[in-house]
Amino acid sequence: MVEQAGGKPAIHPQVWPIATWGRAELQPIVFLHGFMGAGSDWREICELLAEDYYCVCPDLPGHGANTARDFDAQLSLSELAIELHGLCAGLGLKAPIVVGYSLGGRVALHAALLHPNRMRALVLESTSPGLEAVLEREARSAADDARAAALLADGVPAFTRAWYSGPLFQSLHRYPLLLAKLQAARATNNARWLSKVIRELSPGKAASAWAGLASVKTRTLLVAGALDVQYMAYVQRMALVMPSAISLIVPNAGHNVHLEEQVGFVQALRQFMAGCV
Repeated sequence: MVEQAGGKPAIHPQVWPIATWGRAELQPIVFLHGFMGAGSDWREICELLAEDYYCVCPDLPGHGANTARDFDAQLSLSELAIELHGLCAGLGLKAPIVVGYSLGGRVALHAALLHPNRMRALVLESTSPGLEAVLEREARSAADDARAAALLADGVPAFTRAWYSGPLFQSLHRYPLLLAKLQAARATNNARWLSKVIRELSPGKAASAWAGLASVKTRTLLVAGALDVQYMAYVQRMALVMPSAISLIVPNAGHNVHLEEQVGFVQALRQFMAGCV
């Protein structure tokens, strides 16, 4: 289902469920949310951009309203990249700017590796190209299998509380009302689908994209929060090998930059996109 800028639903068959803001004749931006999120996560960002851009925010497979699909079909980043390009083609989006956060950034990166010329520009927020070492991949795969089992055993609300208590999201605890709102929204997800996403899209099972980064000539903005040491290191390393990439480290932000420093994120996005159109 599609939510138009005025809030009136409409149906677009054979595409991911989306929400849109702005006028369709403007430069399109596709926003991809993170794990347990939904397209509506980007609402406040899109409302700030809607005067100048056409913002398209899909629910990724297994998230939000995107669960009316074959549960037994294997999920992979490569398949999601193909589906993303199909979504853009089906909606008539020509040379969109694609913005991806965390899991959404992994999907966006694989889409750029698949068809880089179909994107005007790429923005990767808190995104990892994957794990390179075999032992590290095996350990992560086993850990994610255990997380998936715990989710099914304990339920989504308990899993969500545990997920946001981890070190990756400690900076969000500075904003208790925001964190509570986030956890409440995440707890509405489908347990079976989230479990499937954890298992099948685990960085331990997905192929590493590090070796392909040098071939991505799409103009790219790499974003990380200064409080997110792990992903800040990823961004700095990626910027060294991607020929058309620039990096942005946002002070006072952790993993979820666009929530923790929304105004600064939008300003940086506008500045970057102004050079892409």
